[in-house]
Amino acid sequence: MTKFPKPFFRTARQAWHVQLGGRQIHLGPDRDAAFRRYHEIMGWSTTEAPPSSPTGSTLGVMDAFFDWCQKHKAPRTYQWYRRYLESSGRSLPGDPVLAELRPFHVQRWLDAHPDWKTGKRGAVIAVQRAFNWAVRMGLIDANPIRSIEKPKAGRRDRVITFDEYAAILAQVRDDPFRELLMTCWETGCRPQEILAVEARHFDPGNGSWSFPVEESKGKKHRRIVYLSDVALDISTRRAAAWPEGPLFRNTDGLAWTPFALNCRFGRLRIALGRRTIEALGLVPPALKRLTRAGRLDPHVKSSAATTWPSSIAVGGSSRRPSNTARVIRSTLSVIPGALTLWNGVWMP
Repeated sequence: MTKFPKPFFRTARQAWHVQLGGRQIHLGPDRDAAFRRYHEIMGWSTTEAPPSSPTGSTLGVMDAFFDWCQKHKAPRTYQWYRRYLESSGRSLPGDPVLAELRPFHVQRWLDAHPDWKTGKRGAVIAVQRAFNWAVRMGLIDANPIRSIEKPKAGRRDRVITFDEYAAILAQVRDDPFRELLMTCWETGCRPQEILAVEARHFDPGNGSWSFPVEESKGKKHRRIVYLSDVALDISTRRAAAWPEGPLFRNTDGLAWTPFALNCRFGRLRIALGRRTIEALGLVPPALKRLTRAGRLDPHVKSSAATTWPSSIAVGGSSRRPSNTARVIRSTLSVIPGALTLWNGVWMP
């Protein structure tokens, strides 16, 4: 029996789609109109997907832009656009036609994410880019959100002092993570560069890393990272140990990933915060006993709850990987000004 693709409804997009030739074709939110479009498409070919026709559909334009980005942009760029566009698509009421899309919809989406400190400008750029691309491709006549103002670019003005850097290193006991931190400090390289650098990028004669144009940010110029004596020594040893693949690896010999580094910095931040509040004398003996093996001691939990206000024993942030961290964070929340110390003194 011959099999053929059938339309299906994507709840996340609130629209019908059909998959042909490895691509998902947007059919629209209305079932009857989607099936009419489906029958038109099936008249083309069952082996080759026809060009997308997102006319009138907001999510259709985004889907067409996704397909183009996946073919013509670097994976990192594609994921950057996808993160913002999928978030904006979920914020829309269903799948509004382009004539109904207003800058207000984008502004409401931005206002729903107050935690985006430096990312709101990038979010507007990503959404506008999709519709500007559709105009240039002749898919739509005009960009309905062209007039929305881009927020000013945020700046990170937090500078780590040498004393803070030394305190950070003092909390790191394994060489792989320590050498990664030292190289970042010595070179000022971008986070993605410390993860991507390999022996083939290392130029010991000139004391630098040299990334080809196609691997450099922006893909317009070759990226050169100059190495200090410390960074040069680390790079030389690691290039000899790992002639293939990334230079910087964890204690298991595996390449660092963004998620692994994020977890490691989270644990480091907790350790530094605990060290700081203990140095200031803000932690009582009962709470100190909770830190044993990084877990709450069931025999001490009740005494801690009676030693401190009731809000300390409950609540906390899910971002913290241990109960100890949640207790410490809750403790700080009842000490005026101490939460600022936890959130920003030691880390950028």
